[in-house]
Amino acid sequence: IDEKDAKLALAGMLELSRNNVKMIPQDDGLISDAFGSSESNSLAIYDLLYLSLAKKMGGMLLSKDESQIRLARKLGIMVENI
Repeated sequence: IDEKDAKLALAGMLELSRNNVKMIPQDDGLISDAFGSSESNSLAIYDLLYLSLAKKMGGMLLSKDESQIRLARKLGIMVENI
């Protein structure tokens, strides 16, 4: 991307961080956990990343995806069907 777009993207990220959005650095363990789960589940990798993040952070997963909800409950992750 060009410099103007990069500065715009940076400004957007800084605005998000000021508005109570918690940013976490890339976590190779999180990614590895999600890929490990993909071997025994048919969920998309991004769905598994949300599960891995919720598990790591001790947070609640909000989802409409019944397959994701079932796996979250199986993994002991708090989940709310929205």
